[in-house]
Amino acid sequence: MSGPIPTALGNLASLRFLYLSSNDLSGPIPTELGNLANLEWLSLFGNELSGPVPTELGNLANLQSLSLGSNELSGPVPTELGNLANLVWLSLGDNALSGPVPTELGNLANLEVLSLSNNALSGPVPSSLGSLSNLRFLYLYANPLTGPLPQGLTQLSLAWFWAHFTQTCAPPDAAFQAWVATLRSFRGATCGQARTGSFTDITLTPGETGVRRTHVVELRQLVDTVRAVCDLPRAEWTDPDITSGETPIRAVHLTELRTALGEAYGACSLPPRTYTDPAIVPGMTPIKAAHWTELRAAGIHALEATAP
Repeated sequence: MSGPIPTALGNLASLRFLYLSSNDLSGPIPTELGNLANLEWLSLFGNELSGPVPTELGNLANLQSLSLGSNELSGPVPTELGNLANLVWLSLGDNALSGPVPTELGNLANLEVLSLSNNALSGPVPSSLGSLSNLRFLYLYANPLTGPLPQGLTQLSLAWFWAHFTQTCAPPDAAFQAWVATLRSFRGATCGQARTGSFTDITLTPGETGVRRTHVVELRQLVDTVRAVCDLPRAEWTDPDITSGETPIRAVHLTELRTALGEAYGACSLPPRTYTDPAIVPGMTPIKAAHWTELRAAGIHALEATAP
């Protein structure tokens, strides 16, 4: 389905479940959806929706799941979402949301999954998230968030916590590190230590480690984070959904990453980087592990150099 979401859906007073995911819907999310007082599940994931997240969604007192990820939404995360006392799942990742993570999200006592990844959210991680006693999965990665992670997070029984490709770091004290060790999956940096653990295949060995699509995705997330830090919009990528199908890794993907990161270096007044094989010729220059290692180092350097 394509086109806008009809505002008349806001008249369906008895509606409990609304799934419109994985279509080509565009335009804004109608504020009229905030009239659906009986709604329990709202999924608009994977469309081309733009504009803000309506504050009116904070009126949906019975809502248990809100999935708005993988769209083109912008503006702040509404503080009104902290009113959704019955919410179990909140997914806002893969958009262009900006501003701070609202402290009001700490009111969502029943929340089990919180995904804010791959946006342009900034500022510190609020200590109020330590009040989410039922939270099991926390995804904050690929945002220009800053500062040490709050000690209050150690009160949570998380299984997965991903905070890589940010300017945050885990405090090095014994208590916090002991808590990190209890997590099934943690991706992020420890304050004062290298950020290489943020990547799949920490060491790319030339001639042995094959460059995969996951490496492209990770570098795009890192580059977009650096661009957000340097007040640039997210880059436009060839083959935006490179994870699906059999999309081969091509020279254009590497060239785009270098160009997008170079623009961020210029915007943040950082000295330019030099690369092996500076001219990547499509169809002629093989993509090597060295190229990705250089880009990783350049992206991490930019994050560290711009950290407040």
